[in-house]
Amino acid sequence: MKGGIIIVLLILIIVGTVCTFGISYETTTSGTHTGIVTAIEHTGFFFKTYTVYVKTDAMSSQEDAYCLTDTSLIPILTKLEEGKEKVTITFKDYIIKGWLDCNGEPNGIITGVNQ
Repeated sequence: MKGGIIIVLLILIIVGTVCTFGISYETTTSGTHTGIVTAIEHTGFFFKTYTVYVKTDAMSSQEDAYCLTDTSLIPILTKLEEGKEKVTITFKDYIIKGWLDCNGEPNGIITGVNQ
């Protein structure tokens, strides 16, 4: 009985550590999205992260959200958002994302930007 409780606690500690410190596993999707940056949000209650919203074109009703962990890309994306210029983002998605990776929510994590 005690051994089972200890094993369950160890598993919970390991899973909690992985989710808290942003360890990501196995790419499930990678690709590019060309469109217009419509918004950049700095969100999160405890772990502040960036979410970038991209529409394929200005008239599109579909808006996709991507996580941004590389803060050096923020000035580039902000300039493109202000100018309503087309941008191609490169992204990867993972099976498990930690809290530091946009709280594990949006479609993918931006890995690069091409103007």
